[in-house]
Amino acid sequence: MGYNVEIGYYAQHQAELLDPNMTVFDVIDKAATGDMRTNVRGLLGAFMFGGDTIDKKVKILSGGEKARLAICKMLLKPINFLILDEPTNHFDITAKEVLKKALLRFDGAMIVVSHDRSFLHGLTDKTVYFKDHMLKEYDGDIYDFIDKQKIETLQELEAEKKASRKDKGIVPGKDKLARAEQKKFNTDANRLKKKAKQLEEQIETMETRISELEAMFEKPDFFKQTGASKKQYEFDQLQKEIHVVMDQWTEAQSVYDEFVK
Repeated sequence: MGYNVEIGYYAQHQAELLDPNMTVFDVIDKAATGDMRTNVRGLLGAFMFGGDTIDKKVKILSGGEKARLAICKMLLKPINFLILDEPTNHFDITAKEVLKKALLRFDGAMIVVSHDRSFLHGLTDKTVYFKDHMLKEYDGDIYDFIDKQKIETLQELEAEKKASRKDKGIVPGKDKLARAEQKKFNTDANRLKKKAKQLEEQIETMETRISELEAMFEKPDFFKQTGASKKQYEFDQLQKEIHVVMDQWTEAQSVYDEFVK
């Protein structure tokens, strides 16, 4: 731990720790110190709490509103190292952008655990990932990392296929048993690779639809239109489902990597 490091930790269920009987204003007013106390309304406005919403009690807030309030409260503390665990859960596109802008202004270090690629894009500059039971680092944006992983996986697979054939002494026209084993290996490897690829394509389809819905939400008076609530529900469901599919992709890719190694 570095000297004078002050950690701010946001857990997935951090919002549940808020006092349900306090108002939005009281939560921030109580947490603010020094000069911050003179700008409580401004701070709340930056996190999309304005007008009568500051007088709402925590217990009647939506999941997204509670999460925004919890993060706003946390950022009032004199911290220089943030650890955020899935901070965009329950957030719509507008709330995500508000949070992202606030974090970009944060003058400190961050570790962000998230399945939300679009949220990470432009926010983080290093990716930490698990491979071969070890923590590894990649200096770069999340999309750069994903592209690099695809290229490396293909290169590794081709190199390992050649090495496997050489180690087993597989020569065309000889050693039928070895060729049968190699054929089975290739079949199993292709099956695992195909599963990971299908899940990746499913994620891309879901991300495309989420982006389409987010674009709709940004249009003026969208939420006054007929069917707006159905699209909001679809968006919320996709946000939940994409996390599940991403976990499945991570597991499938890990199984594949372990198999071909």
